[in-house]
Amino acid sequence: MLKRIPLHPTVENPATKGSAPMSCAALICTAGCPSDVTEKLAESLPDVCFDCYSSEVTSAQNICPYKDIYLLISAEDIIGIEEDWLNTTTAFKGISLKERNVFIQGYRNELLSPDWEALLNTFASRGAVPVLLDSAQAQVNF
Repeated sequence: MLKRIPLHPTVENPATKGSAPMSCAALICTAGCPSDVTEKLAESLPDVCFDCYSSEVTSAQNICPYKDIYLLISAEDIIGIEEDWLNTTTAFKGISLKERNVFIQGYRNELLSPDWEALLNTFASRGAVPVLLDSAQAQVNF
């Protein structure tokens, strides 16, 4: 049986799972994000509930209430535009990223090797604290 990512409205207090409090985060995914990727992320972070958004149609107002942002991004979606991707994505236009944690997990990167550092630099230049998660082949922290 497949597990679904639990969704909680941003205006509510974080839910509790047993006695452990849960935090809420925005999960932003590029088009066609495979369910196996989101399920693996949800399983690795059992104390985090996600509100899920698509990077192509989400406005900054939707993700504004979240301190933590998880970005699932296909390597093929950013290859060659790593330095421009953040500025061209509607989900991040007009939102302050200052002091927000942005966890970036790449997928479909077995054959392609994007410049992850360039992508993370764009987030850091807007004040975010970007972290590249393990599955993106390299660990880069700012």
